[in-house]
Amino acid sequence: MSFPNYYETLKLKRDATSVEIKSAFRRLAKQFHPDKNPGDERQAEKHFRGICKAYETLIDEQKRSVYDCNLQQYEGQNKSRNAYKENLRKRAKPNHTSELCQLILEELMNNNLRTAVRIYEQLNTRIINFEFALYMDYADSRDCEFLLAEAYQTLGGYRQSAELYERVIENEKQHPHFRHFIKEVKARLKKVYYYGLAKPATAEASIIYLQKILELGLSKRDIAWVYKKLAESYFEAENLQLARENLEKAFKIYPSLTGTKKICNKLGMEHFQKGCCRK
Repeated sequence: MSFPNYYETLKLKRDATSVEIKSAFRRLAKQFHPDKNPGDERQAEKHFRGICKAYETLIDEQKRSVYDCNLQQYEGQNKSRNAYKENLRKRAKPNHTSELCQLILEELMNNNLRTAVRIYEQLNTRIINFEFALYMDYADSRDCEFLLAEAYQTLGGYRQSAELYERVIENEKQHPHFRHFIKEVKARLKKVYYYGLAKPATAEASIIYLQKILELGLSKRDIAWVYKKLAESYFEAENLQLARENLEKAFKIYPSLTGTKKICNKLGMEHFQKGCCRK
């Protein structure tokens, strides 16, 4: 995770005086105020908030002193990490799999997602049934799998992301590592299954991914929501019987499920359960 450099934000030297800080703030606040940037208010507001935060920190002597110590510590750690990563790059020849795995982890932790994915895909192509755990510490291998799944999700590689999240969950059953955080992994996999794979797919294909969501062991409300989505997909696929069966399951699991009015009307189930069909 990067550490904000407030001196760079305000375009100041490290030894800037309070007068220079105030002057820089006034100039930049005026330049990036949302009202001064019609059509780009959102980005301007984000920039403006950063400028205000930088000013509030640097203009206060005590806050600035603490910030300077933290910035110096971060830069020292970052310098060491960059040196370590550069050393890894030099050692990570195409046949040095362990070093390449460590390099992938470093790139992921530094948010160099495309670089990490490129190295991983080269390894995955070269080595049949490639597994991180065979070439690095177990905890690092699990973190690598998770961060790589996140990277693919961010870059739009939803199939690869789903496969890696699935592997994380399966490995967790054998040797726990993420423990309570596995709920978050399942929530992310649910998003990948639905928004990345099911929603853009045909009705028939979406049914497969929706059924995979049911295997994640989610809350009753989420399970009912999936059955409702299955009902909609089966209706689109012209299988009215299965559409009705899945909608019935949704109401049985979570009677107060909302967003069901349209599918209720389409299936002639307006009065299936009094009060259950909500907008």
